[in-house]
Amino acid sequence: GLEVSGEAGTFDSYKSRASYGNKLSNGLEFLVSGSYLDSVGSRDLFYKEFNDPATNNGHAIKSDSENLQNIFAKASYGDFILQGGFTSRKKKVPTASFGTVFNSGAEGTLDQRGYLDLKYQHEFASDLTLNARGYYDRAYYRGDYPYDYPPLTMNQDYALAQQGGADISVVKRLFNRHKVILGTEYRNQFQTDQSNKDDAPPAIYLDDRRSSTVWAVYGQEEWAITDRLLLNAGVRHDHYSTFGGTTNPRAGLIYNWNNTTAKLLYGRAFRAPNPFEQYYVATNALSNPNIAPERITTYEAVVEHSLTANLRGSASLYHYQITGLISQVAVGSLVQYQNADNITANGLELTLEGKWPSGVEGRLSYALQKATEDSNDMRLSNSPQSLAKLNVIVPLFSDKLFGGLESRYTSRRDTLAGNQAEEVFITNLSLFSPKLVEGWELSGQVSNLFNYHYGDPGSFDHRQDTIEQNGRTFWIKLKYRY
Repeated sequence: GLEVSGEAGTFDSYKSRASYGNKLSNGLEFLVSGSYLDSVGSRDLFYKEFNDPATNNGHAIKSDSENLQNIFAKASYGDFILQGGFTSRKKKVPTASFGTVFNSGAEGTLDQRGYLDLKYQHEFASDLTLNARGYYDRAYYRGDYPYDYPPLTMNQDYALAQQGGADISVVKRLFNRHKVILGTEYRNQFQTDQSNKDDAPPAIYLDDRRSSTVWAVYGQEEWAITDRLLLNAGVRHDHYSTFGGTTNPRAGLIYNWNNTTAKLLYGRAFRAPNPFEQYYVATNALSNPNIAPERITTYEAVVEHSLTANLRGSASLYHYQITGLISQVAVGSLVQYQNADNITANGLELTLEGKWPSGVEGRLSYALQKATEDSNDMRLSNSPQSLAKLNVIVPLFSDKLFGGLESRYTSRRDTLAGNQAEEVFITNLSLFSPKLVEGWELSGQVSNLFNYHYGDPGSFDHRQDTIEQNGRTFWIKLKYRY
């Protein structure tokens, strides 16, 4: 059927959505959905780093607006699923990043993404499943950055990437206790363009056009050694035309008894440098074509246990090592992406969650982590040592009205300047009515209920060491379905 919704919130923010779906008698099933969002944003943002008469005493006026549109469609028939989508987001930037003119109202970004994806899955009688997929993907970005050299001019950043690819895999059960997956993937990034230029007087700083390919093969074995003990192991080899090949294994040993599950997990993975990190060059940035992939090795032990019929707990202890972490590094007055750091991290995560017949649900979690650079044993910037979260959902009026509470704690974080961002306590309160009136659904949320003032660490792109975040905000949504 048809579903429509309207939303409104703080900062003159409005959103609408319409969706329609149906399943026809011939087996064709489809869904189409589109949405639109517009927000004025905060009309007056204060940054103490710009507190000077020449920069409006640190006040950025009407520089925080946002506009978003997207559409999504999906259709399935038999063994085929076709889906596609397009989204476009335009955002003004108030922070005067990259040394741009403060309070100009002209700094902003436009991001667009579109894709089309066709999947095929068929299960044969001999416990064999075939999965195949082909896709096309397009991403576009434009950044508008005002500078006063002098004269005052608009610097513009562009990036356009298009790629197509396919992957195929087979899943086969063998001798009741074995499940084998074999697959291959190919991706052709046939367009990766980046440019940077000034409008007036005209000047071109970057016009880089490239293409690349990636192919991969992988296999995985799931072996039920006993009725209680399961081994899952796999390996994948990726080959990039830009830097060569890399092989990465993973394995998990899982044991179940009574109401308890224990897992021992090992994995090795990588992240390839992207073209921006490799080839981008401008007045404030250096390229680095020789940057290598960053690599991570992880070890984890997990125990999950059902304490009662309604309560479940879990504990996870982990250790990971990253080599060649890709980070921005200052090179004089410029910045460059380099394989700058080797990282070691150790952590513990605890979770307790429950769900009761009365409709009450709850979840309490705590994470403790220490992540340091191997070269100097210094803690990573913007990396909290402690995170805690509490979520509770309570039925307030039968099954017609529910209340939700979320509280989050984040410990202090180091900034790039060697200072610390203050610890953060945030509480969000929500109400949800799924069927107060037939066909209608109403929900609302107050975020940062107690108007807690806090900031997140900035990056090399910002003069601000920490960037203040929103105080108390609200959002309300009304949906109708028929």
